[in-house]
Amino acid sequence: MNSFWELHDFMLRAQLGQDVYTISTLVSAYFRTGDATSAKRIVVEMEQEGCEPNAVIYNTLIAGLSRCGAFVDAKEIVKEMAMKGFIPDNYTYGALINGLCKDNNSKEGRALLNEMLLQGIKPDIVVYSSLIDGFMREGNFDEAFKIRDEMIALGIQPNLVTYNNLIKWSLQDGKNG
Repeated sequence: MNSFWELHDFMLRAQLGQDVYTISTLVSAYFRTGDATSAKRIVVEMEQEGCEPNAVIYNTLIAGLSRCGAFVDAKEIVKEMAMKGFIPDNYTYGALINGLCKDNNSKEGRALLNEMLLQGIKPDIVVYSSLIDGFMREGNFDEAFKIRDEMIALGIQPNLVTYNNLIKWSLQDGKNG
């Protein structure tokens, strides 16, 4: 990873400038190394230099913050994103839902799914699989199977990942759903 940071430092020293794609890559890299503070800082610096974040930057921040459990911050970014005219989409909600489910807060993830549906945003298999995995992990098998049934009713077929999670958690709990 050192060569990445060295290249970034060189770009800054050479005054090559940065665009939203460079910033998005940097934000992602900071989150991958566990440095949420630097990830947020680089976006603030970008704004101070007159470069406004786009949907990619916002979604990268939301996904990174959700992965590290900073849901309050992630939700604030969603609000800021919407205020600046970028409509949260399946990816935005999916990042939040996935993070919440991995943090054993699938009930809140379920509330976000309902919000998505009310806003006319069609969830994809990733969103549903995250919720199913989360509820199964929490031992709420009934809700997990209910979500599976709902997705099928909406015409979204479970995939191998979905069924593997259902089987894995059912076996670990000794259930056969």
